[in-house]
Amino acid sequence: MDRPIAADVGEATEALEKTGHEFTGLYIAVPCGSGRIRHETMVGIMELMKACAQNKVYAELRIAPQDSLIMRARNALIAWFMASKCSHMFCIDDDIQFDPRDVFKMLKDDKDFVCGAYRRKADTETYTVAFHPSAAEKLIVCAHCGCVELDAANVGFALLHRNVFDRMFAAYPDLKCENPPTQEAEIADKFYALFNTGVENNRMWGEDYWFSKLWMRCGGKIWLDPTIVLTHFGTKGWTGNIGRWFLANEAEPIEVSDAWKEIQGWLTDPQAKLLVDEVQFLKTGATIVELGSWRGRSTALLGMAAAAADRGIRVYAVDHFMGSEDERGTSHSDATLDKDGIYPDFLENLDKVGVLGRAVVPIVSTFAEAVSRFEDESVDLLFVDGSHSRGDTLDAFTRWARKVKPGGCVVFHDHNWPGVKADIEMMKLDVTTIYDMAVWRKPKEASDAVQSDTAA
Repeated sequence: MDRPIAADVGEATEALEKTGHEFTGLYIAVPCGSGRIRHETMVGIMELMKACAQNKVYAELRIAPQDSLIMRARNALIAWFMASKCSHMFCIDDDIQFDPRDVFKMLKDDKDFVCGAYRRKADTETYTVAFHPSAAEKLIVCAHCGCVELDAANVGFALLHRNVFDRMFAAYPDLKCENPPTQEAEIADKFYALFNTGVENNRMWGEDYWFSKLWMRCGGKIWLDPTIVLTHFGTKGWTGNIGRWFLANEAEPIEVSDAWKEIQGWLTDPQAKLLVDEVQFLKTGATIVELGSWRGRSTALLGMAAAAADRGIRVYAVDHFMGSEDERGTSHSDATLDKDGIYPDFLENLDKVGVLGRAVVPIVSTFAEAVSRFEDESVDLLFVDGSHSRGDTLDAFTRWARKVKPGGCVVFHDHNWPGVKADIEMMKLDVTTIYDMAVWRKPKEASDAVQSDTAA
């Protein structure tokens, strides 16, 4: 986690104090029918528990293992939560990878029922939520926090205030029942069949949808935080961010051939898709700057995406083409064989894919020298992939941060490298990490404080 989680905890609790809403603790509830929890899920849970302990936030963890009925497990977890002193219940399924900071973000959203959306276990990107009927014309967005109103949600990643269950217990007294085969005394009067399957409009619905309907029928609302990135595991992990998906469905899709893969380099298919998605959302005449191009693998991809978008997007590739100093004896040794380094190879590669001069402008320069060529707040997308030595990513970002537009995006490649990761942690940026890259979006209300804090 690259931004200190204490900041997220503090912002969340302060926000609740300002609204006068009581926060008495976080109840972490995990249904686990198989008795097994994904390693990635458990890491998130332990980091969340650690953050709570370090920041004096009361938290309890309860796992409901080996119950073949998921609805019974969820109902039991509700009962245990209502028997606790906690004000908020965090529901997390055993196959979801999450960032603990997003739990505190949902807390800051200050809703009785707020969730994050994760992808279905399929390669076609769809999400486990149902939108409000009015969404066909316009989404209902909360002016306070940017959350989107839903018609139904999956509670595999959700935060619910105890108000939800107080109201539902009162509204549905006939759903109170026993919990076979065991009925713990502490929860005997708190077990309600709120999660169950049901039939509506001649269709059978699952327990999460049914719970959503019961809550809405007693006047409740369901909210989605569209900024949250989650990975849903099955035979593999499906990672998605529904907020970006919203935009992707509004923008014209960009088709890019595999020609970039013929160029030697280290950009992977998932990383390439993320970059193409970023280009897809850029406006007419947008500026992309790539810091570190090597032989042009990622440059070709960005150039092909920019050309396919056909909106006058330009890619400026900044590199001295002599290789990183600390890698000239290893992976960058080819750069020492010619007085021009690998620049001739770069030009040949980009010419082959048809983007040289059309969408890509090479700048043979160091990052420090090239920065003066760009106006402040003129860059829409900055892709940082230079030297991975400690301090070099920090230096590049410090010089270039003011060049990025408010609302613009910075993508750091190879976030898994120790030097890159350490620099990003030092900068205390609120990044999303995905596919061994870190993505930072410059706040739209960006001020000199962001830049001065980075430079300090």
